[in-house]
Amino acid sequence: MSSLIYPERSFWTLIMLYLRGVIPTLLQLPARLPDSFPKGISGALKMLSNPKAILDPQTMPEGEDLIVHLRGSMSIVVACLPILAKGDQGAKELLAHLPSGLLHLCVPSAGVSIWVDWDGKELRSEWGTPPRQPDVILDFKTSQTAYLAFSKQLDELAAIGKGDLVITGMVPFADGMNGVMDRVAHYLK
Repeated sequence: MSSLIYPERSFWTLIMLYLRGVIPTLLQLPARLPDSFPKGISGALKMLSNPKAILDPQTMPEGEDLIVHLRGSMSIVVACLPILAKGDQGAKELLAHLPSGLLHLCVPSAGVSIWVDWDGKELRSEWGTPPRQPDVILDFKTSQTAYLAFSKQLDELAAIGKGDLVITGMVPFADGMNGVMDRVAHYLK
């Protein structure tokens, strides 16, 4: 599969390079990248040069930077959840009280979609279309709403009331999985 068709794969590669310590070397690039440099990649490099900006942004990104931020946040969640499920005591305790289920988080306006599957023993997460009918769907109507949710600034009840966030299916499962996702930030701060 081409990373031009699936840009999240390019982003995931950048995340892995960053975690392995390669990206800080690449960040010695000139302050202004040539116009021919792919915009999504330059935005990702800019974001990865300051990982705190992912967790604690000072202002809401706009346009393509907002999409890059969403992909970054969601990539971190996709990568970290299975690891936390196996090794983080807090995540294990939360999962022990959750029924099996498949959660689908999507931002159709940005073409972004991830799923998280908990079978009671193992947690899997991935990009794209879920492998079966989800038990619960979190549908963010705008990129801004998803950004606020992933940066823990969203008033969920107000967003639901305005129709900016639509939750269908097993709501308690989504709520419990949200607690597990919150454990990711614990390790990245």
